[in-house]
Amino acid sequence: MNKTNILRILIPLVAVLVIVESIYLVTSLVNKNNQVKEVAQSPMSDKKVNISLLSLTENYVVGEPFEVKVVMEAENDVLVDAVNLYIQYDPEQMTVSELTSLEAMPQPTFAKISDKKDMIVLNYYIESDGYPFLAQQPVEVASFLVTPTVVGEIKMDLSTGVEDKDSVTMIVENGTSKVVPFTSNNLRIEVLE
Repeated sequence: MNKTNILRILIPLVAVLVIVESIYLVTSLVNKNNQVKEVAQSPMSDKKVNISLLSLTENYVVGEPFEVKVVMEAENDVLVDAVNLYIQYDPEQMTVSELTSLEAMPQPTFAKISDKKDMIVLNYYIESDGYPFLAQQPVEVASFLVTPTVVGEIKMDLSTGVEDKDSVTMIVENGTSKVVPFTSNNLRIEVLE
């Protein structure tokens, strides 16, 4: 047999194998997509809380620290058993320091500026009858210092679990264990030289 005869047999054989393998892969993908999977979701409370990252500084300059406060405000009265706050920041845009829990709430069970995850972590677990967030009464939860390292827009956001499934900002209602939905006002500022 010469090379031409081998190629005439080998090319159709390879083509048939590719077609068979393609059919197998497509049918296995279709079967996987048709399977119904139940996903457990936390029940949601009918209450709502707004979480804001606020700074009262007027001019933001590279190298000059400014204070940021974490403020929570409920639309309706709500008692909470737990508050887990995860605030993302970009370490190439800023440094974060001096994380302080303010006296409005009990001391957090865990509070840390995580360099590994580029995140500020505040976890509150209230053991008594829950912490009361009263309607339309802002509560200053924590503060920290931010020092911009670049000129231009810098930002800080609450983590919702999209980027990191282990770091989800969450508020749990007392008694019902329902998750309290929240809105957030993230921090976006323009830094000058």
